[in-house]
Formats: sequence, C-alpha cells, structure tokens
Amino acid sequence: MINQIMVEDIHKNAVEHGWWEGNRTFGEIIALCHSEMSEALEEYRKGKKLSEIYFEKAGKPEGISVELADCIIRILDYFGYIKIDYKIYPVSIIEFKEINYDFAEFVTRTQLYISKAYELNSLSYLKGAVEYIFEYLTYFDIPIIEIINLKHAFNKTRSYKHGNKVI
Repeated sequence: MINQIMVEDIHKNAVEHGWWEGNRTFGEIIALCHSEMSEALEEYRKGKKLSEIYFEKAGKPEGISVELADCIIRILDYFGYIKIDYKIYPVSIIEFKEINYDFAEFVTRTQLYISKAYELNSLSYLKGAVEYIFEYLTYFDIPIIEIINLKHAFNKTRSYKHGNKVI
C-alpha cells in the first residue's frame, strides 16, 4: 500500500539528497515524470519484459517496472513536498482486464495524464497517473509496491544529486 508514511519517507530522502534546494517548479516535476516514462519505453524497445528486473553497477535496479516505479516515486515526492495526504491500496482490477492496451499505448495514455496535470495544474491527473500505472502493473501481476520499495531503498544509497545533476 502507498500511504502517507511512504510519501513522507520518499520526500525526506529527496530533500536529503539535495533535490529540493532552491525552487523546484511543478513543470520540472512533470518533465521528470515524462523522462521516467520514456526510460520505461526504452527498456521495452530493448526487448525487456515487464516483469524483468536487472541490476547495473552499484546495484542499481533497472527494467520497465523500475522506471514506472521511478515515475511514481517522483509524483509521491511531489505529494510529500506539498504535504497532501495520499493513499492507494492494492486493488483487483476488473474493468481494466477488459482493455488490452499494448505497452506503447499505456505509456502514451500515462503521459497524457501527466501532461494534463501540468496543463490544468491538477493534482487529480497526477493521482490518476499513479493509479493508472498501478492498475496496469497489477493486471500483469507485477508487485509494484515491492518495486517502489526496492528502488527507494537504492535511492537512499545514492550520492548527493546523483553526481551533481542539475534537476
């Protein structure tokens, strides 16, 4: 379950790693979410399976589902910054199972949620993006909470701003 404790811990880690120094704009968060979705698509283009997780140097987890978890982590970090109470519970998807989106279609629809969040300055669309990713992965029996926890644990070990990245 994604709960307020997880949201606060993710945001705390981002603060400790320098990501909230100065003014961070909503547009920056949106752009970074799009970046994570593009990274997920690149993993798919490489022929990786949705359930495949592999590890790069220094134990960094990689894979489609890890990049999708990164997108969720970025959104949850923002929710922690603006201090909204956010929870999502594991659900059994019934309606979603009747829809057969291919992966590129899923990425496009998720990015639409993210773009609409920016266009309309709407947290509802960011919440929708999280829930859409959650539903998609749940449909394929991908343990998204475990993957979020895996990536968040790795993020805690990373260097300050991951080697001085600008954003």
